[in-house]
Amino acid sequence: MDGQRKLMDYGIATVNEAATVHEGTVNGMIEPAFMECSFEQDTITISFRILKWETNRIGILHGGITAAAFDYTMGILARFYSEMTFCPTVSLEMKYIRPVELGEVLIVKARAISKGRKVIHLTAEGTLQSNGKVAASGAAIFLVTEKRT
Repeated sequence: MDGQRKLMDYGIATVNEAATVHEGTVNGMIEPAFMECSFEQDTITISFRILKWETNRIGILHGGITAAAFDYTMGILARFYSEMTFCPTVSLEMKYIRPVELGEVLIVKARAISKGRKVIHLTAEGTLQSNGKVAASGAAIFLVTEKRT
């Protein structure tokens, strides 16, 4: 099986697990949806429809939920390239650019920048489905660990 097919199958399976195996956890509650991936470009794109519980006191997406969506999306790539079932985030940096309204769809595209034996560096950008404008950007480092379920 080629790399593109493996990445796509892995991404789809991971997102499907969010609704079943991880039901009731943050990963399940943010309701990720697989959009696309590119093995050649080391990218994966996941969308998130903004739900009422994810908003803050002024009715826009809470920054912590934005960070969770970025961490989730980048984590899929980190686990895929590390070939580990557990690949913890050791650093996550977020830049919030514009608000994300209730009901909007945030599209997060992650890219693996460096795939080392010990750490994996990734970046991500979140755009609004309604107008294509960037709502947030981020970068993360994931630790390659021993296999863990």
